[in-house]
Amino acid sequence: MRFTTYERIEAARLIIIKRDGSRQEFDRDKLASGLRKALTRRPVPDQAAEHAADAIELELRSAGVTEVPSQRIGTLAMEALRGLDQIGYIRFASVYQSFEDLADLKREVDSLYATRDDGSIAR
Repeated sequence: MRFTTYERIEAARLIIIKRDGSRQEFDRDKLASGLRKALTRRPVPDQAAEHAADAIELELRSAGVTEVPSQRIGTLAMEALRGLDQIGYIRFASVYQSFEDLADLKREVDSLYATRDDGSIAR
């Protein structure tokens, strides 16, 4: 009999520091799921949420730190969604930022409207 083993590099654990101070291991699938929910029934490619989650994970890991505040992940997710789909961005932001009323939502929509896709200011 012959046994063969294969070795592969295991990425360092990435720990997320939650708002309440608790810590939990980064879960890429959880991030992708949240992005998919925000993009539900939106005209974006099927794998857009997966690619965004991959890019966010890559950015976090390339920073070279082992602990990241959850707010950093939320900010990166909102940036990714803002570039993908404005409605998906508003959906995610309304949950992530816990809008209290329509005035909060309107402020965010106005902010989004003021900046066009190309980065120029609307007139």
